[in-house]
Amino acid sequence: MTTSDSPPSSKDVKTVISIKAAQTSALIARINRLLSTPQGIDRTLSLLYYLSTLVSPQLARLAALTTIKLPTPVPLLVLTPTAEHLAVLSTRVKAVASKISDVRMFLRLWGLFGMYAWAQSHIAAPPTDRIVNYLVSAQIGVNTIYQILENLAYLNGLNIVGFSKKTEGKMWIWSTRCWAAHIVLEFLRLERVRYMRAKKRKRSGSKEDKEETVAWRKAWVSNAAYLPLSLHWSTEKGLISDTAIGAFGVIASGIGFRETWRKTV
Repeated sequence: MTTSDSPPSSKDVKTVISIKAAQTSALIARINRLLSTPQGIDRTLSLLYYLSTLVSPQLARLAALTTIKLPTPVPLLVLTPTAEHLAVLSTRVKAVASKISDVRMFLRLWGLFGMYAWAQSHIAAPPTDRIVNYLVSAQIGVNTIYQILENLAYLNGLNIVGFSKKTEGKMWIWSTRCWAAHIVLEFLRLERVRYMRAKKRKRSGSKEDKEETVAWRKAWVSNAAYLPLSLHWSTEKGLISDTAIGAFGVIASGIGFRETWRKTV
């Protein structure tokens, strides 16, 4: 038997176990840091929500594909054990997405405090560029309206306030339209920032900052992925399927989650 074929010694096993234990401990510590901040919790829940929204219809589609269609005069569908399990799993994953959505809206009930802090910091240290200043001010305005409308609609759904269901529906739609307005304003802000940076580089003769460029592109892609979602929920009947909602959402929330996760090191 060669040396390479010899079984690992107890010392080697203990070393491997020690390394794995340390890695596991470090991972748990990172997860704890991630979930110790409101932003970390929201971005984790956001990613889980869109993943669930994406996966649920795929499971339902697989359940339909594994269902047996009997060639009878009146078409009969027979659920195979696999189809039944997939259908149940799809329903459960969809329920998870629904609960996560409810939790996120509940946590956003305190969002107006964040809006106040944002407005206060903006007034104390406004952007040097006048156009960016106006755009951010407009974003604070539409986000404040969005938060008020969403809070009222959510509380009305819990019978805590006394609006009609018709009014509640309008609140949901208009709150999402405010979100869509924020996204459009964010596109304008990003383009203005890019223009100002290019102008500054041209004037000073400096090179492009790669980190700034990467951060700008991530922000642009995330914003672009959220746009169809805001348009979908801005209409009464919607525009896209749950699969599309999940796909766009995973892109947008995935970027935010990755950035937050990276900061937990």
